[in-house]
Amino acid sequence: IKIKIKPDNSPVSNGYLRGNDLITKKILEFTPNIPIISEKIVDISIKNKEKIFWLSDPIDGTKKYIAGKDEYTLNAALVINKVTCIGLVGAPKKKKTFLLIRS
Repeated sequence: IKIKIKPDNSPVSNGYLRGNDLITKKILEFTPNIPIISEKIVDISIKNKEKIFWLSDPIDGTKKYIAGKDEYTLNAALVINKVTCIGLVGAPKKKKTFLLIRS
C-alpha cells in the first residue's frame, strides 16, 4: 500500500485511487451522462448543483484499510433530488455486499 497525505492531512492510498478508477469506469459504462462525485477526489470548494449524480467512496474507512483491518467498505450511490435511489456497499474482507433500491 502506498499512501499520500492530502492538504487536509487525511490519507489517500493507491488502493483507494485504483478502486475509484474501477468504480468510475463501471458506472460510466452504464450511465455515461451522469456525473460522479468521489469523496476524496472532489474539490469541496465547488458546490454540487447536480440534481442527479453518483456519489462514490471507494474505500470508506481508509485508516482501517491502511492498517490491514477488515472494517472498511466500498460504496456507491445514485442520488436523485437529494435522495439515495440506489446504494451499494461492499465489505470485501467480510465477503458481504448490501444493495438498496428505493422506488
